[in-house]
Amino acid sequence: MPTTVQRLPHLLLLCVLGGTSLPAADTRPMVQVAAGCTVDMVAGPPLVQRPVALALDEQGALYVTDSSGKSPRGKEVLNDTGNRVLRLVDDDGDGRYDRATVFADGLTFPEGCLWFDGSLYVGTTPTITRLTDGDGDGVAERRETWYDGKTLTGCANDLHGPYLGADGLMYWCKGAFDEQIHTVAGQPWRSRAAHIFRSRPDGSRFEPVMTGGMDNPVDVVQTSRGQRIFTTTFFQHPEAGRRDGLIHAVHGGVWGKDHDVLRGHRRTGDLMPVLTHVGAGAPCGLVVLESSAFGADAPDSLIACQFNLHKVSQHLLSDHGSTLRTRDRDLLWSSDIDFHPTDVIEDADGSLLIADTGAWYKICCPTSQLAKPDVLGAIYRVRSTSAVVPNDPRGLALDWSTGDPHILGQRLADVRPAVRQRAQQVLARQGARAVPALSALLDQAPTAATRRLALWTLARIDDVTARAAGRRGLADVDTSVREVACHVVALWSDADAGAALRPLLQHPHAGLRRVAVEASGRCSPATPEHLRAVVAALGPDSDRFLEHAVIFALQEMLLRLPPAAVEGLWSTWPSLDAAEGPSAWRALLIAVDQALPQHLAVERVLPLLDHSQTPVNEAARWIISHRPDWGAALTGHFSARLRDPKLDATARTQLQHLLTRLATAPHVSEFLAVAARDGDLPLPARVAVVKAMAEVSVSRTPSSWAQALADVFTSREPTLLAEALDAASRLPFRAGSDQVLADALSRVGRDTTLADALRVRALAAVPGGVGAIDQALFDLLTAHVQPQGAVATRAAAVRAIAGAALTAGQQRMLLATLATCGPLELGRLLPVYTRGTQTDEELGLALIATLRSAKAGPALRAEQIRTLAAVFPPVVQTAAQAWLTTLHQDAATQAARLDDLLTTLPAGDGRRGQEVFTSPRAACTTCHTIGYVGGRIGPDLTGIGKVRNRRDLLEAVIYPSASFVRSYEPWLITTADGQLHMGTISNEGPDFIVLTLVGGLTQRIARQDITEAKPSPVSLMPAGLETLLSAQELADLLVFLQERRG
Repeated sequence: MPTTVQRLPHLLLLCVLGGTSLPAADTRPMVQVAAGCTVDMVAGPPLVQRPVALALDEQGALYVTDSSGKSPRGKEVLNDTGNRVLRLVDDDGDGRYDRATVFADGLTFPEGCLWFDGSLYVGTTPTITRLTDGDGDGVAERRETWYDGKTLTGCANDLHGPYLGADGLMYWCKGAFDEQIHTVAGQPWRSRAAHIFRSRPDGSRFEPVMTGGMDNPVDVVQTSRGQRIFTTTFFQHPEAGRRDGLIHAVHGGVWGKDHDVLRGHRRTGDLMPVLTHVGAGAPCGLVVLESSAFGADAPDSLIACQFNLHKVSQHLLSDHGSTLRTRDRDLLWSSDIDFHPTDVIEDADGSLLIADTGAWYKICCPTSQLAKPDVLGAIYRVRSTSAVVPNDPRGLALDWSTGDPHILGQRLADVRPAVRQRAQQVLARQGARAVPALSALLDQAPTAATRRLALWTLARIDDVTARAAGRRGLADVDTSVREVACHVVALWSDADAGAALRPLLQHPHAGLRRVAVEASGRCSPATPEHLRAVVAALGPDSDRFLEHAVIFALQEMLLRLPPAAVEGLWSTWPSLDAAEGPSAWRALLIAVDQALPQHLAVERVLPLLDHSQTPVNEAARWIISHRPDWGAALTGHFSARLRDPKLDATARTQLQHLLTRLATAPHVSEFLAVAARDGDLPLPARVAVVKAMAEVSVSRTPSSWAQALADVFTSREPTLLAEALDAASRLPFRAGSDQVLADALSRVGRDTTLADALRVRALAAVPGGVGAIDQALFDLLTAHVQPQGAVATRAAAVRAIAGAALTAGQQRMLLATLATCGPLELGRLLPVYTRGTQTDEELGLALIATLRSAKAGPALRAEQIRTLAAVFPPVVQTAAQAWLTTLHQDAATQAARLDDLLTTLPAGDGRRGQEVFTSPRAACTTCHTIGYVGGRIGPDLTGIGKVRNRRDLLEAVIYPSASFVRSYEPWLITTADGQLHMGTISNEGPDFIVLTLVGGLTQRIARQDITEAKPSPVSLMPAGLETLLSAQELADLLVFLQERRG
C-alpha cells in the first residue's frame, strides 16, 4: 500500500504504511509513493517558493533555482530577472533543510543547475552562467558566461542544462527551432534542429551528440556503461497517445519529429526509435541512480519527472539487442493538479530529492492558462524503507588533502557514491600523475564497477599516457568494462585503438558490438579493409541501433578516405548474392549517399529499386527520395512503373511518395504535369500522380500544374476529380497568374450535374476567391454552412463565401445564415463585411443585432466584434460597444461560470459522449485524434484523461482560447494580396510555411508573399460549443474525454 504525505505549509506529516487520517489546514490532495518507500516534505515556503532545478555540493548544501513565478515568452525572458538560486542547509542532519540564503539573484529563466569543481553552472536561457563563491560566505560574487546559445524563442526552451556525464563532459540540450551557429572541429556549423551538445568543462572539444526534430529535449544522463538517455517532448506528431518519452541517444542518431529542421543533417536511414513512451507527460528532470538504496537492481535505473502527469517514475534498464528497454513503475504521484515535479537528484544517502515547482508555469505545457504563482511548490525526499545508509555518506571525515593518487584510487571502490564522485574529480585534476594508480586499478580491482570508474576517470585526463591506459580496458574480461573502454577511446578519437577494437566487432554481445563500431568510426584507419570489418559487425541479430552505428561509422571513415579510393570500394564489397551482401550494400549505399553524395551515381542505385532483397530496394528508394538532382534519369523509370499492370496498391503508394519527394526537380515536375492529364494511364496510377502533386511542399507551384489540373477537371471520374480538388486546395496557386485553373474550378462549381460537396470544394479552391456569384451559387454555399452538414464541406462553404464578392443584397441575405450557423463557422464568415468601408448603417445595425441574438454569438471574441464594427459608421460602433459590455467575461467571470457548470451538469455517460465526439455537430474528430482516427489540427486526445481533469476539459470546451498546447498555437498570416490566413503551422522551410486549416486542409504560403505573421489570441477551435450541445450532451462528452487514458 502506498505512503502518502499532505502538503502543509511549514508542517510535515508523514503517514505510516496503512494510512492515517491527517489533520489538515490545507486540504490539497496527497502526495503518494510506492510501497516500500516513504516521503517527507523537506523544504517549502518560506525557504523555497517555486523550485525548478536542484544540485548538491560536496558538503551537502542544496542549490535550488527558484522561479519568479512569471511565464514570459521569447525575448521577454530577458526582462524577467526575478529568478534566483537559493542555497539550503540542513543544520541538524535530519534530512530537512533549516535555512536558506540567496546564492545568486537577478537571473533569467533557470532551466538547469550543476555543481562542479567549486562552481554552480546554471542554465539561464539563452546562456549557461558559472557562479562562484570565492570567499565562502554562501553568496556567489563571481558570474561568468560559460556558454551562449544566442537564441531565445517562444517557450524559452532553447537551452536546458548543463549536466555532467560519466565521461566528465558537460552536456546540455538545445530545443526550439531557431538557427544556432557554432564551430565544430574547426569548421562553421549551423542548425535549426534540436540537439544534445557536449564539451569538456573548459569549453573545448564542442560537438553535437544527437539531432532531432523534437520541440524540447530537457535532461540528459549517462549510465555507468556509457549509455546516454534523455527526456523530451514532441518526438513525434501526437498520435495514438504517443508524443513524449525517453530516448537512448546513441552517437550521431537522428530522431523525430520529421520536419524541415532535419534537412542537411546526415542520416542513416529512417528516424531512430524511442526507448520509452510517456504520452503527453512532459518529462523533464532525470537522474540515473548510483546506489542500491532502492534495491539491488536500482543502480543504473532511471528516475524521471513527468510534469503533466503529476508524477515521478522509475525505469529499470535492461539490454535489448544493441540498445535498451525499460520496465516502468510509478514511484511518486499526486492527484493534485497543481503538483508539477520538475527535477530529481540522488542524495549521498541514496534518498531522492524531488522539486515540485507549483502552479506558476502556464505556457507550452499547460494544464490551464490560469497561472497560479500564489500556489507554491516544495522539495520532497523519498526514501526506501529497506535502505541501509552508510556512515558519513559524503566522506566528510576522510582526509581529502592527501595527494596520494593510490589512496584516492582506492576510494573509487568505496560503497558511497559521493566519495567515488569526489575521488574522480580530485584524480582528474591531478592529470598524468594519477594515470599509474588508475592503470593499477584496471589490473587489480576485483569489481567491474571499480574498473569502469577508473576508465571514466582516465577519460577526463588529457594526456597520452591516459589514452594508452584506456586502451587496455578493451581487453578486460568484463563486457561492461569493454563497453566503457570503447566510449573512452571514441571520445578522444584514439587512432591507436583500431587494432584492439577489431576483435570486438564480432563479439556476440550486440551492445558491445555497437559501441565498438561507434569507436571504430572515430578511431580506425579509413581503409577498405577496415570499412569491411565495420560492416561485418552486422549479423542476424542486427537491429536499427546496430545498423545505425555501422552506417554512421562508415560515413565518418569515408570522410577520411581519399576521394579516389571511394569508387574502388564497390569492387571490393561483398557480392549482393552473398549472405551478408544485402545488408552490406544497404549500409554502403546509405553511407556514401549521406557522406559523399557526389560519389554515388544514379546508374548504380536505379536498378536496385527492383532488387529482390528488401534491404536493398528499401535503401535505393530511400536514397532516391531525396535526390532531385537525378530527376532526368528517373522519369523513364517512373513512367514504366505507372504503366506496369503488375503494380499493386502498396508499390503504387511507395511510388506516389517518391514522386512527392522529388516533385521539386524540374524534370519530375514536368513529368507529373504530363502524367496527370494522360488519359491513357490506368486510373489508379493517374490518381496516384495527382495525390503526389497535392502533397508537395513548395512555395511556388510549378507553372505547368495549373493547366494540368484544369485538364483533370474535365474528367467525370469522382475519385480523380476529388483528388484534383484536394491538390488545387492545398497547393499555393496565385490569383491572376493561374487564371486557367481558376476558370476550371469555377466551371466545376457551376456544374449542377456534380455532387454538391465537389462543387463547394471547387468554389472554395479558386485562387484569390470565387468573385461574384449568382443566386444559385449563393444558395448552394449557404445551404452547406449549417451544423448538421459534413465538417469538411462546411469549412469549404465558409471559405468560398468569405472569398466571394457578395452584393449588398447577398450580404443582407447572409444574415439569416449567421443567425443559425455554428461557432465553427460564424467568426470565419465575418470578413465578408470588412472589405473596405461600409456606409450602410441599416446593414451594420442589422448585422450587430443578428450576431447578438445568434445562437453562436457568444463564441465571438471582443476583438472580432470591434474589427467588424470599425468599418461601419459610428452608430454601428456604438451598438457594438453596447453589446460588448454584456458579452465580455473576465477571468474571474469565466472561472465562476466553469464552477457553476461543474456543479449543475448532470451525470454523464461515456458511450453517449463518444457519439457526441464523432458527430458532425460537435465536429471534434475534424481536429482531434483518438487512437489513429481523426484530424491533426488540435492535440491528440488519446490519453487526455491522464493529463487533464474534469475542470480543465470543461475549460477547453467552453473557453478554447484560454490555453494553447505547444505546437498547436494558431497563427495569423497576412499575404501581399491582402488575404488573411489562420491555422496552425504544421511545417515550414526556408522559403515556405504550411498552415493546417479548419477542415483538415493544408495551405502552403511562400515566405516572400507574407507581409505579416503573428500568433493569434483566438483558438482555431471556436468558443461556444456548449451552445450547440445540451447540458446532457456536454456532460456525456466530458465523461468520454475523462475516460481516454490510452
